[in-house]
Amino acid sequence: MHDDGKPLPELDNEVVSKSELARRLGLSRGRVSQLVQDGMPTRDDGKLDEAEARAWYEANIDPSRRRGRPVASVSGPAGPDAPATEMAPGAPRNGPYGASHEGAPTDLTAWRTEHERLKAEERAMRLARERGETLPKADVARLFGDLGRHHRDTWSQFPTRVAPLLAAEFGFMTENRGGADNGTV
Repeated sequence: MHDDGKPLPELDNEVVSKSELARRLGLSRGRVSQLVQDGMPTRDDGKLDEAEARAWYEANIDPSRRRGRPVASVSGPAGPDAPATEMAPGAPRNGPYGASHEGAPTDLTAWRTEHERLKAEERAMRLARERGETLPKADVARLFGDLGRHHRDTWSQFPTRVAPLLAAEFGFMTENRGGADNGTV
């Protein structure tokens, strides 16, 4: 099976070098050498039977740990006639951010890291809620509304409360609001 669940195409038992297999799999030559040391079958001359090497790679390497092009690529580097399942290393994949969203993770490790970060953040919020460290949104909105009304009322009453004090301090007489004329301004 291929990384995306499709079966591998039939191969014609082509013998290739480590560097050619690396190019076809989208890996480095050094990684192919590591795989050979880990048990990937080789011929006596050091070359690799491509079909056997691909079958070993698929059977022994966890798909979530693979890098490079999908295993089904046998035609070399991706071109205009490449199958739709083939992706160049580091190409953006679809996910919650969409295929071309800026800042979207572009590889599986980044997606998993982002997923784990979000899960941890959600757990922290749930724990804070259970400990009583947070308030419901409606309560906060009501409290801020009350606080705003209090400040509005206080500032709207300020001129009425302070005007007589200022007039007395500077020697101005205020109007008599009772209507009687007592000779004041």
